[in-house]
Amino acid sequence: QSSNAHCGACGNACATGEYCLSGVCRAGNVSTLASGNDHVCAIRAGGTVWCWGYNGWGQLGNNSTTSSLVLQQVRGITNAVEVSASGGSSFARLADGTVVGWGLHYGTGELGDGSMVAQRLTPVSVVGLRNIVDLGGGGWAHSCAVASDGRVWCWGYNAYGQLGDGSTANRVAPGLTAGLSTAVEVCDGYLHSCARLQDGTVRCWGYNAYGSLGTGNTSNSLTPVG
Repeated sequence: QSSNAHCGACGNACATGEYCLSGVCRAGNVSTLASGNDHVCAIRAGGTVWCWGYNGWGQLGNNSTTSSLVLQQVRGITNAVEVSASGGSSFARLADGTVVGWGLHYGTGELGDGSMVAQRLTPVSVVGLRNIVDLGGGGWAHSCAVASDGRVWCWGYNAYGQLGDGSTANRVAPGLTAGLSTAVEVCDGYLHSCARLQDGTVRCWGYNAYGSLGTGNTSNSLTPVG
């Protein structure tokens, strides 16, 4: 029922660009894509999310920890408009402006669901997020999102200030990044984050030993600078 090599019947292989859903080969129609450390996720037409690759922490969202060489459908999502992936977790922004995540917590609250549950094999809501218009992604154990009012929310690991809230305390639920009210896009690095503002400028925060913040020095920053 889901094997691209034996879709609906033994030996009935789907053509390149097609996938098997309920025993029927269907066209790809991927609208957006995101890659984590060892897994990839994509949104198909209609808002379903499909992931493949390493799944030791549940980052494929299919209620298992079995890695997969072919696409696996993430459980319970039918209205995704954006997807992001990090070291051991994945997130989707839904059409209603909320965000869900699945995979590994790393013990620092990376999924933002308000708990320290070690892993989530299917999507759970990132608590408190509303009217989200852009997701970060790519961070090791933290994530950020932009709301329609231009504010940035971040959660997870924060030892180097990568949440931008002026502290180094981890967050199991999203908190506001300090001083940002006109953001339109956010991206997460390994241990830092950056936001693009409405005026076309950029602010960054977090780990800076190699100059990742673009400030001309190597000092970490607990709040956005630029």
